[in-house]
Amino acid sequence: MHKLLFLLFFSGVLIGNIQAQDLAKIRKEKAKQAIKALYNDGAVIVRLVSKAKNIEVLQRSLRSSQLNKTQRKRYQKTLNIMIEERDKNNKTIIQSFKDSFNFCPVYFIYDTSSRSLQKKEHGDIFLDLVDDKIVKTTDITFKENKENTFLVYYKKSGEDYPFDVFEIKALKGVVEEPFPRYVSVRSSFLTESKRTVIKSAIDRLDNKFKKFYLKNK
Repeated sequence: MHKLLFLLFFSGVLIGNIQAQDLAKIRKEKAKQAIKALYNDGAVIVRLVSKAKNIEVLQRSLRSSQLNKTQRKRYQKTLNIMIEERDKNNKTIIQSFKDSFNFCPVYFIYDTSSRSLQKKEHGDIFLDLVDDKIVKTTDITFKENKENTFLVYYKKSGEDYPFDVFEIKALKGVVEEPFPRYVSVRSSFLTESKRTVIKSAIDRLDNKFKKFYLKNK
């Protein structure tokens, strides 16, 4: 009886190990094909923070006739600071990608355009930096293939990461490690005066992609 139980236990462990190895091989092969697709005919879309909900709340408050002069001034100042900081951070990110990322084509959208992107309703969702201003542009021709399009977006520390990161996700499906999935960056660095730090983070992301591609091409 003991021998039978031992054999059953050993068989279960062996099968479990084989399944784990098979899953690891599948993930590795999937990651390998993903980096090739990204390099050959893919694109990265950087999703910028819009703070749309916070801005909408402040704008709605400012439209209220019940605000006194002091309240209106305070709300307007808060709104102006929020938009200014948002634009400064996003301009730093756009310029850093333009300067430091060349593994594949890169595009920019606001986080509010994610649904339109999924529906292939591109229209005027793409952004560019013109004369130091973030503007919507229709000059971009984007031939989307969800199989080789990846999103990059800023994510604060929490359950998934103990530090702030630029995270990379497939537009369609899930690509797991060993595919490069993030590069660390701290939110305090997202300012004009810390552009070199952002550039360093994007450099590392670009190098991660290149090293993984060269290893698996």
